[in-house]
Amino acid sequence: MPWQLVIGRSGRRIPLTRGDSVVGSGPKSAVRLEHPTISRSHARLRVGDAQNNTIVIEDLESSNGTRVAGRLLHGRLEVSESVAVEFGLVQAELRRLDEDDATAAFTLDTSKQHPQPSTASRTHATLVAEHASRFMIEVFPDLLAFARSHPGTAAMAARIYAEIRRAFTELECCIEAPPDRVLAGHRIDSDAHVDEATAGRFRVRVHGRRPLRVNAAPVLELCVGLLDLLDQAGESPTPSSSGTRADGDHAQRPEPATVNPAVIEIYDRAERVAPSRLNVLIQGETGTGKELLARFVHAASGRRGDFVALNCAALSRDLLEAELFGIEAGVATGVSAREGRFLQADGGTLLLDEVTEMPDECQAKLLRVLQEGEVVAVGARHPRRIDARVIAATNRVVSPRSDDAGPLRPDLVHRLAGWSATLPPLRDRSDDIPQLAAHFFERAATHSGRTPAGLSRSAMNALCAYDWPGNVRELEAEMQRAALFVDDGELASIAHLSPAIAGASERPAALQDVSADAQRQAIEQALASHDGNATRAAQALDISRATLYRRMRNLGIRR
Repeated sequence: MPWQLVIGRSGRRIPLTRGDSVVGSGPKSAVRLEHPTISRSHARLRVGDAQNNTIVIEDLESSNGTRVAGRLLHGRLEVSESVAVEFGLVQAELRRLDEDDATAAFTLDTSKQHPQPSTASRTHATLVAEHASRFMIEVFPDLLAFARSHPGTAAMAARIYAEIRRAFTELECCIEAPPDRVLAGHRIDSDAHVDEATAGRFRVRVHGRRPLRVNAAPVLELCVGLLDLLDQAGESPTPSSSGTRADGDHAQRPEPATVNPAVIEIYDRAERVAPSRLNVLIQGETGTGKELLARFVHAASGRRGDFVALNCAALSRDLLEAELFGIEAGVATGVSAREGRFLQADGGTLLLDEVTEMPDECQAKLLRVLQEGEVVAVGARHPRRIDARVIAATNRVVSPRSDDAGPLRPDLVHRLAGWSATLPPLRDRSDDIPQLAAHFFERAATHSGRTPAGLSRSAMNALCAYDWPGNVRELEAEMQRAALFVDDGELASIAHLSPAIAGASERPAALQDVSADAQRQAIEQALASHDGNATRAAQALDISRATLYRRMRNLGIRR
């Protein structure tokens, strides 16, 4: 039975052959792990023969020890099932594989593998305290690679914010750059217990229930140092907001950069999928940014043709067929020849928006195009070859793994969903609201020729408390409307917002000068009404999140 060593969050998989394999940082180690806590010859792994399906783990008197299932290993240990191991501070898993998992159905030519991205240096790693070492080992190398391929302090700040929030769940984070500008996160109130790190003109501030136990200061110093290096390199801190091609063929992510981990992961995967020939299916509620993602995939694909979009819900069946596939002259009286959207997108990308509204007859013809790569215009006798990448978008649920594909043919769903992504609604990514609101408000004010002072805290609280059924598109329209009614030099307050949004910020009486029992009842009520979400509960109580945590601790309230 074969064995495999899987390294940490990176998922690096190392097959273990029969016999001995030495794990260490030395150049002669069979399994080489670069990390300051790894000795040159750290541990030995001995795989048995076909009859003996076990593996023997032996620590080679390493400096930082080897742990198996959380226990420090002394001497040797024989195991027969998958088990967690730690070499110093590097976490891994010894995984026992089934024969089917270890046998290749087919093999690829590995002689032209792309070089792997460089890892963080020992100098970086040794700066990180023990509690933050996992961040350094598993996350910081990806941040370095991201900084090399995605210049822009705004995008980098968003990525750093998301990774810190994901790694340190008890921390609230804010990344700032003077003068008084928040690049990512919510501004932290002055009454909060704050730790911070600065480098150059950037500052990262964090607070939490027990931030000192996390000891994230070295991580913060590295992150703001990375921002400072980008700034000194002379890059532009405000990339293009179009989400299309910039700097040659480099695909620029939409501005403002998201700080939501789920959306970041979608764009990371989209960037890897883009150069392939896979068709893409994008799902999500109206206004979540499906076309922005589609444009990003096109920009990152390297295709030289045009990006062409068609709303399938806006045309009748006959018009849609002619618009998609083209029409020959003389099909009907007065009809002239017209090439369809597929031919317009030849060499590029065709976005089929609201594809679930496509009639059955057009679905069958679209399936033929996807299978054969040929288009037959209405009234034509011969097909024409085309090379167009299809991206389909819909606000309805479509599953390629279900017999009930909904409004689309199941075989068409399989063709369209070479890669599928579902964009989350704005109510599930509330961390993005402050940056999005500020971005749209500033842009709307510029277009209208006005110079307002900005958005007030009351307005921002109302925006963050609202559920946004129209998602990002509704938020953009709200900011455009608010920018029209605010005077020059004035802060846009809750009075400048729509009544439905302004009403979302109505909150119970302040907690000042009331008894402990009343405070406890108000906090518990606020948490219950917001499903335990501390950020929204704090907004409803008109206090900062840090103050809410402090009062919960003093009153003995647990979520």
